[in-house]
Amino acid sequence: MVKHIVISGERDAIPQNISGRNLHEEIGLGFYENSSVNSPMEKKLFTLKDVRKKAVEVAEVEIIKGTLAETHWNRKRAAKLLSISYKALLYKIQKYHLE
Repeated sequence: MVKHIVISGERDAIPQNISGRNLHEEIGLGFYENSSVNSPMEKKLFTLKDVRKKAVEVAEVEIIKGTLAETHWNRKRAAKLLSISYKALLYKIQKYHLE
């Protein structure tokens, strides 16, 4: 679903809990400077791989936050609902600075 939203730009497909946000800002769509030996500084769009990675991170954060809120921060139960290991959930909580 995230790939479809990013590639097609269909805002109707965005879940309600993130639909009020500016998707381009949230995912980090934009430009970056790229230099090479043969050309001066040149503006280019982020690659689809960059966009996909950022979109997955944004989606993971929203889903993890929602699940933790639903379980009143019972991480063991949240991990079970998310179908990931307890250690994986702890890693993601730390990675995304959710505590």
